Amino acid sequence: MFCDLDGESLSNIADDSRALGVPLGSVRLVEGDGVSNLVDELSGLAEDKVAGTFLLVDPYRPLEPNSDGETPLGLFARAVKRGVGCVLWYGFDSRRYRSALLDALRAGIE
Repeated sequence: MFCDLDGESLSNIADDSRALGVPLGSVRLVEGDGVSNLVDELSGLAEDKVAGTFLLVDPYRPLEPNSDGETPLGLFARAVKRGVGCVLWYGFDSRRYRSALLDALRAGIE
């Protein structure tokens, strides 16, 4: 499942998955807020599926809440607590911001 607000990015993913021979129906593309959609997916994830699930969080603003008050970092922390394999991908503009994000991450997964 790929979520993005940018439909063109989703089109690229669809094209690449076809080029790689990924079977139709194996990739879901959702044009919308990834955090909201993935929070719902995570809450509905059966326990026997947790070990085989991988979540890549690639946020533009990891600490900024969406309209439901959820943040990308909060989604990541929730998935970690459930035992989902996760990667948070984010480029830092400064060491200060890196520290703030790491502090928020530590608080979210403790």
